[in-house]
Amino acid sequence: MQSVLADIINRLETEQFPNEQAIKQGVVLRLLSILGWDIYDPKTVWPEFSVNGGHVDFALCNPIDRPRIFIEVKQSSTFNIGEDQLMMRYAFQHGVPIAVLTDGQRWSFYLPRGDGSFEERRFYLLDLLERDAEEIELRLRRYLDFSEVKTNRAFEAARFDHDDAARRRAIAGALPVAWKEMIRDADPRLIQALLAKVESSTGYQPQEAEAEIFLKQQALPEQKAALKVVKTSRQNIGKPQTQKSLAPVVKVESSEKQSELPNWYSLNDGAKQGSLKAIETTVNGLKELIAQVPDFMASFERESAEFRKKKKSKGAKRRWVAQNREDLYQNPKLIQASREIAPNWWLGTNYGNADKRDMLTIAKKIAARSNIKFDFELE
Repeated sequence: MQSVLADIINRLETEQFPNEQAIKQGVVLRLLSILGWDIYDPKTVWPEFSVNGGHVDFALCNPIDRPRIFIEVKQSSTFNIGEDQLMMRYAFQHGVPIAVLTDGQRWSFYLPRGDGSFEERRFYLLDLLERDAEEIELRLRRYLDFSEVKTNRAFEAARFDHDDAARRRAIAGALPVAWKEMIRDADPRLIQALLAKVESSTGYQPQEAEAEIFLKQQALPEQKAALKVVKTSRQNIGKPQTQKSLAPVVKVESSEKQSELPNWYSLNDGAKQGSLKAIETTVNGLKELIAQVPDFMASFERESAEFRKKKKSKGAKRRWVAQNREDLYQNPKLIQASREIAPNWWLGTNYGNADKRDMLTIAKKIAARSNIKFDFELE
């Protein structure tokens, strides 16, 4: 399989599949053949399978005439949410355990009868230009190998991975909440760990009361925002609050000090908002533009995807932003390397400064269309 995968990956990188038919023939059927399916038997690999007044591109059947997996092929790597929902409804109504949506490069595996939203029923996303060849083969064989489907092991693996993904989502959502509560409540376990750490580094142990006061002083971002809104409201009693007045603002102590920092941005020739870290300048700059430019994120997502699609290097089609943070990286360990820059919008941060410059360059162009001058410099 490795030689076939290498050829397919090379053709994907050089964009040799111009339409859906090319993807079906050059990627999907080729891989299914390697995975043990008789692609010449239309009752086993059933093309244009009719279901409930519609059809799916392929139904993988075992036994013959009994669909076990639906595969839908789309040309674009940005899937239409309505298309995967329709396919999963077909699979759910027809009792098909696994549904797959692919554009040749990205393979989204769904458990139609799984728990949660349509998006949460996607238990694995495989990108042939992101993963190494061994991982690609492992996943394809795990979910699509003919012998694995025939013995039901593929469906057991799908259920296991779906439940594991749900567990990881629950943990990822609970961890920041638990951490905030521990700081807010000055959790005794956190106090003891803090006391021990200070003592080991200085030789002196603070009083518990000192540690408790310190923890409670660590105002969380949303607490600071709430205090800012309350303060603004008290200063402007009787004045209507506009959306702009509640927008996030990056406070600076001194414009002179800020201008000396190596990474900065500015709006409309105003004071330079600087940081020692390029990622902080990137994140804060994007947040400012989100507050100033209507539909900024929709434009940024579209234009950054178009920009990255033009790159030819491996991994160039990786997303910079997504509404589901798990779509940003194939490696689960990198999911934490993301920041929520707007409600339900996540930015990948595990990039070099060259990528960050490209991000801000695109943001600058979008801002200019709204007559906002955005300048920046990254070290």
